[in-house]
Amino acid sequence: MAGPGEECPPVDASRPSAPRVHDYLLGGKDNFAADRALAETLMLPGEGCPDLPGLVKASRQYILNGVRRLARRGIAQFIDCGCGMPAVPRTTVHGAAREILGGAAVLYLDRDAQVLCHVAALCKGPGLACAAVDVTDPAAVLKALAGPQAAQVIDLSRPAGIAFGGTLSAMPASAARAAVREVTAALAPGSAVVASGVSYADEGFGQAQAARFREAAGVTWYSHSPQDMASIFAAAGLAGGDGGPVTVADVQWPPPEGPRRGMVLGATGFKD
Repeated sequence: MAGPGEECPPVDASRPSAPRVHDYLLGGKDNFAADRALAETLMLPGEGCPDLPGLVKASRQYILNGVRRLARRGIAQFIDCGCGMPAVPRTTVHGAAREILGGAAVLYLDRDAQVLCHVAALCKGPGLACAAVDVTDPAAVLKALAGPQAAQVIDLSRPAGIAFGGTLSAMPASAARAAVREVTAALAPGSAVVASGVSYADEGFGQAQAARFREAAGVTWYSHSPQDMASIFAAAGLAGGDGGPVTVADVQWPPPEGPRRGMVLGATGFKD
């Protein structure tokens, strides 16, 4: 990761990257022709999902609204697992949290050096930090939470909110269950997890989309069902806001026009 005053690492613009494709789908400018070409392939009518940009925006909006809800409950520190490029419009987890609590702190985690270079530029003020971590590896996340960057902004003896904005889609359901369970175990009671991701009810279509993404970007993507999402939260012992099971929502933001090829699943759970 580039430090203060250092240049970002070289970029291979000839090969699409998952964070830059995501940025393009959000309407951002931190992407190249190869990223846009892959995104357009994933959106092809008939073969792909034309409403993919809306789904990605809905997923992001669920995370930001979830962070606001947690801040209203008094949670003042957040960990963004697999943060990706700064959101478009330039709304970040700390931006959402600080709408409610001005002093909210955020630790951003991601494994992509280019992402971290962009995020580091935003983390120059108090209460903000970022670290290079593969969030699909729970041991690496726990090590990061015990590391020097986290110590600047996160106190694990107090409740924290963890955001998985699309990140669980980088793992099969079994790995996602382990990741959320192990990270949640390190949190104080009163902490919470908010997660969202794109899902396809048609398993064959979801596998075809994943294959296109894997072939072009070298990244495996998984479509989790509502049952998968519920099991991820249940395995971590998380409860809904009323103390019952976590509710998995089919998020629609804005409401879709016409038939949908995919949906966004969102869920928020609390640690007793």
